[in-house]
Amino acid sequence: MSGWVVKITKAGNFTAPKLYAVAEADPRRALYLVNKAADGAPPADRVETVGELSPDAVHNLGLGPEEIRDVTANPPAH
Repeated sequence: MSGWVVKITKAGNFTAPKLYAVAEADPRRALYLVNKAADGAPPADRVETVGELSPDAVHNLGLGPEEIRDVTANPPAH
């Protein structure tokens, strides 16, 4: 199972984006899952995929299907 790294940038605060690893192969579904986990980012926030995760990277993060992890402090290599 592959996944995505999703970035949420708060409106007006471009220096402190949050990064999430998501065990979901579909990039649109990954965006949806992160947005849902973040309690619905406000419309002015930017939510975007920034890199695909290999199956090995997802496994090394210990993520199960549709699982999300905040990786802001230690982003995985994709």
